Amino acid sequence: MKEPADREITANDVPAPLSRARVGMGDGWHAELAKRPRGAVLRVAHEAGGGTLEIEVSLTAAGPVVRARAAALEIESEGDLVARCDRFRVEARSAVDIVSAGAMRATGRHVDLQATHGSARVRANDDVQLLGEQVLLNCDRQPVLPRWVTPPSVPAPTLAATCASGDRALIAALEQDG
Repeated sequence: MKEPADREITANDVPAPLSRARVGMGDGWHAELAKRPRGAVLRVAHEAGGGTLEIEVSLTAAGPVVRARAAALEIESEGDLVARCDRFRVEARSAVDIVSAGAMRATGRHVDLQATHGSARVRANDDVQLLGEQVLLNCDRQPVLPRWVTPPSVPAPTLAATCASGDRALIAALEQDG
């Protein structure tokens, strides 16, 4: 009697000593499933080289970990692509480009942008707004003084406002023209 093609394969269907299985895919390609001490690796490769796809599943104390390795990895979706996790990190050797035909937003409890070896630029076709309780340019926030500290008093100027430049000849020339 023939079994249905969509029947689920269970652990009882796989012989116990199997630690590696290889399947030819045609045109020099093959897939290989190899057992690991705490997981398995699926490799798809070509006999002549030219790139290998590896999908590794490791079973850890925290749960399964999946790694994918390939010459390039593309994810395409007609709808949303959502990643939910504790921490999301991208490490690129060359560059990271985020491109959107629509709006782009970055939201976080704390946002820190830093250029470690070069310039940081903000360009806009329209206005650039910096909105915040305080906008600090080239300075750090001054520490808040405790209430019991009296702020230092600013001495009153000793020169008249017209003499503030210190160049009396310039002030006299300006007064004559005015």
